[in-house]
Amino acid sequence: MGIFGALLVLLTALRADQVEWLEDFLGRMVEVFPSWLATTFEVIYGIGLIYALIIIAVAVSQWRPRIVLIRDLASAIGLVVVLTVLLARLVSGAWPVLLPELFGQAEPLFPVARVALVTAVLLVAGPELVRPFRRVGWLIVLFMFFVAIALGYGLPGDALGGLGLGLVSASIVLVAFGSARGFPDVDDVRSGLQALGVEVQDVTVAAYQRWGARTFDGHTAAGEPIRVGVYGRDAKDAQRVAIWWRSIWYRDAGPALTSSRLHQVEHEALLTIAAQNAGVPCPTVYAAGEPTTKTALIALSAGGERVDTMDPDDVDDAVLVDVWQSVRTLHEDRIAHGRLNEHAVRIGDGRASIEDFHAASMAAPVERIQGDVAELLSTQANMFGTQRAVTVAQRGLGPDALVAALPYIQRSAVSTEGRKAIPKGKSFFADIREEIAVQTGVEIPKPAQLTRISWRTIFMFALTLLAGYALIGMLAGIDYASVWKELQDADWAWILLALIVATSTLASDAFSMMAAVAAPVPLRPTIQLESAIKFIQLAIGGAAGRMATNVAYLRKFGVSATASVTQGGVDSLTGFLIQSVILVAAIVIGNVDLIPDDVTVDVEWALVLGLLVFAVASSALMLRFVPAVRNRVIPPAQQMWAGLRDLGSDPSRLVQLFGANLASQLLFGLSLWLTALAFGWTLPYLSVVVVYVVMALLGGLLPIPGGVGVSEAVLTAGLMAIGVDESAAFAIAVTFRVLSAYLPPVWGWFSLRWLQRNEYL
Repeated sequence: MGIFGALLVLLTALRADQVEWLEDFLGRMVEVFPSWLATTFEVIYGIGLIYALIIIAVAVSQWRPRIVLIRDLASAIGLVVVLTVLLARLVSGAWPVLLPELFGQAEPLFPVARVALVTAVLLVAGPELVRPFRRVGWLIVLFMFFVAIALGYGLPGDALGGLGLGLVSASIVLVAFGSARGFPDVDDVRSGLQALGVEVQDVTVAAYQRWGARTFDGHTAAGEPIRVGVYGRDAKDAQRVAIWWRSIWYRDAGPALTSSRLHQVEHEALLTIAAQNAGVPCPTVYAAGEPTTKTALIALSAGGERVDTMDPDDVDDAVLVDVWQSVRTLHEDRIAHGRLNEHAVRIGDGRASIEDFHAASMAAPVERIQGDVAELLSTQANMFGTQRAVTVAQRGLGPDALVAALPYIQRSAVSTEGRKAIPKGKSFFADIREEIAVQTGVEIPKPAQLTRISWRTIFMFALTLLAGYALIGMLAGIDYASVWKELQDADWAWILLALIVATSTLASDAFSMMAAVAAPVPLRPTIQLESAIKFIQLAIGGAAGRMATNVAYLRKFGVSATASVTQGGVDSLTGFLIQSVILVAAIVIGNVDLIPDDVTVDVEWALVLGLLVFAVASSALMLRFVPAVRNRVIPPAQQMWAGLRDLGSDPSRLVQLFGANLASQLLFGLSLWLTALAFGWTLPYLSVVVVYVVMALLGGLLPIPGGVGVSEAVLTAGLMAIGVDESAAFAIAVTFRVLSAYLPPVWGWFSLRWLQRNEYL
């Protein structure tokens, strides 16, 4: 349904401006309609909105039992509004009108907003509506489709686009949150179980429902309680979306994707039987199969009472210890439950059993196994208190296993279902980790990295997009034919020499690092290290990648991590000071002007001075009165000052450090000068060095991997400022960046492998 709707939207959007003979014919027909017929059409069009409002009003009036439906309706309506606005602006260049009867609509718009809205509401609420009301709804949608065309609110393609948009929005909501669509009613479940050889009676919809399936309660012919899981048409899509989402966000994607509904019930039955064979108290599998082409069923015994429905004071500690012993047995057989929370544990006759193995996996990795511990422990801590939960977990699981799970006691290790039952905030999991440390006598380790994506990653991605957008804006005004001609006419002998000069900076960077470190460090591996850093900095921009690699490398020579960071900071600070001195000296002494002659800059020096004073005063106040800022700034600054004092006691190292950093800047400037010479431009060497320094300073301030986009834009602007025409400046900038930034990571990868092979990293 969603794929069909997306194709419908795509096809109609591409042809939204093409009025074919049918559209012309319908337009002429509208012109000859009598006025009374137009009024009738408007009434029919209004009935569609009233129909949707009735569904929403009924759901809101029964909000307690219909809270899930209200959530789904609100989500679908929000999607329709957002997508309609985006499509209308992109395709028609106008704002959509939901009430054209009141506000008027001058011309047809893509898509027809009301058709999309009513379609989405009908599809989302459909499983909750009686069949006659649902059929009336589809009849209204059909009438609205033709009436929108007749009234001129949209052409046939616009109305079809609205229909497709409604299908897409509803499908996204149904797959994201799950739905009852495609699930049979009670009679169908009973007949399906009979087809599988299970006689049941008094089948009812269960109070607790899990995502992607519908659960029914009942009794066998012998009076034994039974639980039936029903997988409908949406179950497969829901599972696929869940695994895709976990694959993007988490390192562990969860259980493998099943190929069909039958595979899903067989998977749950297999894992339930495997857990039972391992000695874990589990439900008995009565049947599992696909009695019809629409649904698949699994029937299991359902004795006892779920823990989440019981009074915590009525649950004995011995029963909770029994649960943890079952968990230990599961994990010893490398079986991970995947949803091990209060919903999965039942207690009956003083014994606990574990059920709901639909998300379980065999030969599970350590992340999934420890995720079980984190989820069960956190949900029990919320129900029974942190101290009691940790105590029974240690008794049943064992202190060693509990300590091994300590890095995984975090919200990221808990499933979405489990998170709903635990409080938000970092203190909840921090209290659990602290209680484990107290009871086991260990130190709290660093949390395990469970997510692939963090907010820092998103921020970095946004910065990269911003840089790309800036670069695209710059590229839009460039004559690429001229750029290509510049590249064809370039002297590649000079370009090869520029590559050699740029590569020689690896040696000067190595000497700089060796001067910053007090311990004796060999030259050849250090040059290889500088080459490897070129590769690493493609992934981690700025100084972060260099510093982390330096720490790992220097540890091999007995340099502590703190000393490595300090010396690395001294090296980076020295490079920044050299760049600043070059920039100031070139502008003040060398009379270098990077502002084009046709640009007038009127600087309010009083304002600049005031801003500087304000910045210094604000920084001083924050350091004095904000402990968080002071604790992050003062210790590194003290360490760096200690490193500088240590360097001051050895003048030869100090000269080597500053000299090596100066050599690197001058060599890169020479490489850029040779690149410009290859394109026929003989430029003042000092001006070229300043252009490079400005680019390096900005690239270091913005944490964009490799400085992609920003560096090219700054180099192009700087070269244009010293007299190079636009197409040549861009060609020089791109060529230099290839020589100095994009080619070095190629052999940097081989250097990294060499360092690893020789155990330097």
